[in-house]
Amino acid sequence: MIEDKAQVLWVDDDDPERFVYERFKLQKEGFFVTWARDVEEAASLLASQKFDAMILDQMIAGNGVDEQYVIWAGCTLLQWLRGAPPSQRQPERAWPKLSRITALEQNRHLPVAILSAYHDPEVLRAIYSASDQDKKPLFFGKPVNDRELLEFLRGACPKQKTA
Repeated sequence: MIEDKAQVLWVDDDDPERFVYERFKLQKEGFFVTWARDVEEAASLLASQKFDAMILDQMIAGNGVDEQYVIWAGCTLLQWLRGAPPSQRQPERAWPKLSRITALEQNRHLPVAILSAYHDPEVLRAIYSASDQDKKPLFFGKPVNDRELLEFLRGACPKQKTA
């Protein structure tokens, strides 16, 4: 039953089929994973559905976003979620929906792990400044280490029921 499982939002422009094994492991451990493939899809979900944790890719293409802003996508979504102003290098026009909707209050302090194969110092500084809880964000590299991912989610969702 979905209501019994901890709700995890996984935001990544990669096809969900790339992470079949990881999603299977999460489901087996009592997590229900909702997939979002771009910033605006994730924002819509965060504005309408409560989640217990989020796995967030740093670089998210999609919806015609200029290539130069793809590196800022995960950071932009995190800053929007926390209610922090966007970094100066992020044009609001790249993700216009973010100015029209707000995240559910229950999602504002959602535990977030950043998933990325690429790290940019300027983007990392912006991520650290999203909120007090993001001063030391948890980063996972790609390919994903499923044990590390489960450890993060167990800590983030201590009340999840195992399947």
